[in-house]
Amino acid sequence: MACVGLNLETNPKTKHTATLFGMYILPNNRGKNIANELLNHVKKIAKDHGVSQLYLGYNAENIIAVKFYKKSGFKIYG
Repeated sequence: MACVGLNLETNPKTKHTATLFGMYILPNNRGKNIANELLNHVKKIAKDHGVSQLYLGYNAENIIAVKFYKKSGFKIYG
């Protein structure tokens, strides 16, 4: 159906950060709001662990993903 990775930092200097990576929704499950639900669940887990900065690893050539992440509040930097 879908998957996502979340790396919670353990270093005291960076434990307020986490990285979301590897989000994938099977093609036959796309357009069913699964990505939003999955992202909201990951954000809650991160918040429950004291995360205040959530970073994102993604393929910049995946235009659909870029639009989704921007719509979800992520900002491109760097």
